Amino acid sequence: MTEEIKKRIHDLAVKQIIADFDSIKEKSNGETIYGFGLGIVEDITGFFSSGNTLESVKRKRTQDGEEFDSSDLWYISEWEYEGTDDNTLYEFLATFIYDIEDGKYESAMKDYENTLIEALKTCDKKGIFGKGEERENIIVYLHYADAADEDVDDKSSEQINPKNIHSLFRKRWNDKENNLTKIILEKTKNIT
Repeated sequence: MTEEIKKRIHDLAVKQIIADFDSIKEKSNGETIYGFGLGIVEDITGFFSSGNTLESVKRKRTQDGEEFDSSDLWYISEWEYEGTDDNTLYEFLATFIYDIEDGKYESAMKDYENTLIEALKTCDKKGIFGKGEERENIIVYLHYADAADEDVDDKSSEQINPKNIHSLFRKRWNDKENNLTKIILEKTKNIT
C-alpha cells in the first residue's frame, strides 16, 4: 500500500473508532466498559467495533440454562455492544482492494492490520478510551473474528495498552496466574 492509502485508511478508521466508541458508551448507558476491539477478517473489508461491559458479563453469567464461557470475554464478536454501521472505510477500500496484484495481498493485509493498530493508538493518545484510572480499566485491541491470526490480539494489545494491563491480558488464558479474566470475573461479583 502506498503511504497515501495508509494515511487515508488511518484517518477514516480514527473517525469511525471515535464514533463507534461514543455509540457504544451511549448504548451501554453508563455501564462499565472493560473492553473495546476492532474485528477484522482475513480479507480487507473494513472492520467492526465492539465493546463489552462488566454488567453485560454479569448478565451472561446469571442467565438461566446457559453455561458461561469465560473465553467469551475476549472474542469481540460475542460482545453485547457494537459500533455504528458506517461503511465509509469499506467504500474507500473497495476502490482498490480488488486491484491488488496476486502475491501482494498478504503484504497489503499486513499494512492494513498495522494501519488499524496505528489508528487505535492515535485514538488512545487523544484520550478516547479514557485517561488515568478510567483508561487503566479498558483493554483495547485488534482481533481476527475468523481466527486468521490469533497472535494479533496480543501484538496489538502490547502496542496500544499500558504495560500492566497488557501483561494481565496476555495471561488471560492461564488459570494459574493472576490475569485479566480473573480480575474481570471478580469485578462482576460486586455488581448488583
